[in-house]
Amino acid sequence: MEKLKKNQTYDRIRAAIESGQYPCGSRLPAEPEFCRQLGVSRVTLRSALARLAKEGLIVRTPRNGTMVLPEPRKLLFINDSPGSMEEYQPAMHILPGVNQACRQHGLGMDIFDLSLIPSNGILALAEKIRQKYMGIITVASFFHGHEPILDLLRGTGLPAVLAHALEEDHKITGLPIIAMNERAAFADGLRHLACFGHRQVATVWLNSTHQRGYSKEDYAALLDSLGMNSDPALTINLPNYNEKTVFEMIQNFFRQQKVRPTALMCFSDYIAMLCYPALQALGLRIPEDVAVMGFCGMPTRTLLTPPLSTVDVGYARIGTMAVELILRADEWFRPEGKGEAPLIYSPHVLDCRQSTNHMVWQNLQKTDKTS
Repeated sequence: MEKLKKNQTYDRIRAAIESGQYPCGSRLPAEPEFCRQLGVSRVTLRSALARLAKEGLIVRTPRNGTMVLPEPRKLLFINDSPGSMEEYQPAMHILPGVNQACRQHGLGMDIFDLSLIPSNGILALAEKIRQKYMGIITVASFFHGHEPILDLLRGTGLPAVLAHALEEDHKITGLPIIAMNERAAFADGLRHLACFGHRQVATVWLNSTHQRGYSKEDYAALLDSLGMNSDPALTINLPNYNEKTVFEMIQNFFRQQKVRPTALMCFSDYIAMLCYPALQALGLRIPEDVAVMGFCGMPTRTLLTPPLSTVDVGYARIGTMAVELILRADEWFRPEGKGEAPLIYSPHVLDCRQSTNHMVWQNLQKTDKTS
């Protein structure tokens, strides 16, 4: 019964704060008066106040009594499209970095799903956002210049950052961009495989429209420069992230190959993870029979058996960089649009783990004889 009364008291005080009965920065009644108003004991009241203080809604000091804290400045994190918070999407892994940076700087953060708003409601939404937030972060790319998210960002008149976008997006949108050098990063993944002697490397793309900044001709030239087989037959174009589809396509690919690839270079870590069960079902060991190289740096890659090697683009760091850009908006943001929005590159690093930790000695010896 006592626990129920403490919870009820907590709920009543919190509701009063959220409704504006006790505005931000105001002082709550002194304990004796507050107990009388609520009809509870001091023990019950203090338990409720301690919980509210722990949640950051109030602060209690001997001199000033109990104060409702001012509402923290807030950032808005916008999900641009349905499915943007699925495990395979960058937003899912950038968000924790945004959240941590907000906590470090004493900022609040809300998450909003733009797909829930009809296109004719964008302007009204922009005004509400302008009144409540100090800046916006979203993870979106491949812009054409007429997307609803751009109408919203511009309509708010707030500083907004596109995290994990492309250099081309900077030119099209005029907004601050945190990009990565996809071409250099993907090439570093291939170089890692080349160092272990791999020459027959199959590349697993997620459809053929976006090949990490490479045209088909450029990618073939890159493979040739690394001494790798650039035969288009060593390409797997997956239509989607469907587990069953990936499993079947990987198995069919290996069964049809006259010369079996010694390594897979994958479009993303998530694709690499989906390849594992297909290879294992074929009786192929990772990395002894087939090495697997990922790309992106998903945190769960270390939980695989064996742990996945990848090119880590630093998702959490991108989130931190986006928050810091907003906090320094006075250096680049001009509501009238005359400022120069920064283009920043997030560095990438090779994270070499057991999925590629095997030398292909025969290939190395062939290379030595021909050199």
